[in-house]
Amino acid sequence: MSPETELTKTLPQSPFHPVYSTAVLSALLLLALAPVVLPLEIAKWYIAAAQNSLRKGELDRSESLLEQAVLVASASSQLPDHYYLHAKILEKRGLPDESIRLLKELAEQESRSTVTSVGNRLSDDFFEEGDLSRALMALEEVTGMKSDLSVNDRNMLAYLRALNKRDLIDALKEVDIALAKEPQSSGILDTKAWVLHQMGRNQEAKPLMEKSLQIACEQMKRSKVWIGEDPSDLLANKSIGDESLKLQATLTTRLIREARAKLQGSQFRKKVSNYPLFQIATLRYHYAKILEGLGETEGADEQWSWLNHYSLDREELLY
Repeated sequence: MSPETELTKTLPQSPFHPVYSTAVLSALLLLALAPVVLPLEIAKWYIAAAQNSLRKGELDRSESLLEQAVLVASASSQLPDHYYLHAKILEKRGLPDESIRLLKELAEQESRSTVTSVGNRLSDDFFEEGDLSRALMALEEVTGMKSDLSVNDRNMLAYLRALNKRDLIDALKEVDIALAKEPQSSGILDTKAWVLHQMGRNQEAKPLMEKSLQIACEQMKRSKVWIGEDPSDLLANKSIGDESLKLQATLTTRLIREARAKLQGSQFRKKVSNYPLFQIATLRYHYAKILEGLGETEGADEQWSWLNHYSLDREELLY
């Protein structure tokens, strides 16, 4: 008996047998779903591959994969990541203004949610890279589409305007609205202090900055987060909490110094900007500049000394 005959004998002979019925139903179900689900999923795979190529610096390949994603999905509006990656490719090609132009076009053609997603990501990227002017441009495209700004929108808009020394009166209005809603926010207090500093109103800025630092330090200490206390002082206390702080102190100090030795500028900032110590460093930097503006050099020197101890005293890193 041939293998084919043996195989035929083992299979059910009726086409209505449950084995066949299940297979046919499954196939029909997949065919019904395929036009709706599969193209978009395939497009997302192309997007992921494009993102990976962009990380490797393969700009032409990344651009080609994005084109494939749009062809498969039939509509780029379904793929907000497509717009973001396209803007990043333009930036990597040395055309950052073109990425802002792309965002402006989106604001005219796409939904608010798409513009918000792309614009916020671009603004954050420009901010971390130290391109504060374009960070503000991108954020203004986002906020310009909203009728009611969130507290975070107002705070970040005011902060970027202060950093760019632009529209400071409007910046003060925005941060005052945000502060009225969250009066104990360390970040919003810091923003208002920095706006006032840029306006030359350091006497008003000083108490706000002191309050911002106090709130931030108290919140982090309650969360058992190390914020720059002298590691030698932590050795004396043997409680579990302080042993944890001691470990944080050792690891954070080592990681920051290693990064400082290997990386420069925005690369270093990206590496350490999420560390609580770096967040406190930004507040201390603002406080130092406000004290300098008041001629209080001794107090300012204390802040600079702390920043120098942790290799965080470079003004291009803190803003």
